[in-house]
Amino acid sequence: MDCLLAGQPRQALRGTLVQRLYQYEDSYHSRMLFLQNTYLKPLEHDRNLLTPKEYELIFNNVSELVALSEAVWRALTDEMERAKTSEGGPGGAAVGAIFCDLVGPKLHVVEGYCFRFYAETEQVFIHCKARKAFAEFLCTQKSTYLDIPDLLGLLRL
Repeated sequence: MDCLLAGQPRQALRGTLVQRLYQYEDSYHSRMLFLQNTYLKPLEHDRNLLTPKEYELIFNNVSELVALSEAVWRALTDEMERAKTSEGGPGGAAVGAIFCDLVGPKLHVVEGYCFRFYAETEQVFIHCKARKAFAEFLCTQKSTYLDIPDLLGLLRL
């Protein structure tokens, strides 16, 4: 007998949840690519805007997070494509395995980023933003997409 949750049979609810999870990851991945292409790469070697130490403190391990996001997004995209050809839709077990296999071993990267963000990143960013050249760079890099926040908002992940 199907368990009814929110008026949907369990299988339908699972499919809805997996679809929403995919949509969230797709949006997150887009933001990570925007962060990488708009800020991370342009600032990587521009010593007029940030010193190597400031760059490291602001972006600490964002490159690893972008790579992790790419791997998760690709695996979820593959699972969603596979689900289109199967009767059951996207499999919750397959999606769970994606997170266990890809994110589980990298959880320390995510945790380390979060710890460093609140311990150092935000303060260093505010200090750097007080410099005219860096503030001007930030103004020129703003997104035309309304749902993409400024650099500090993106760094809050």
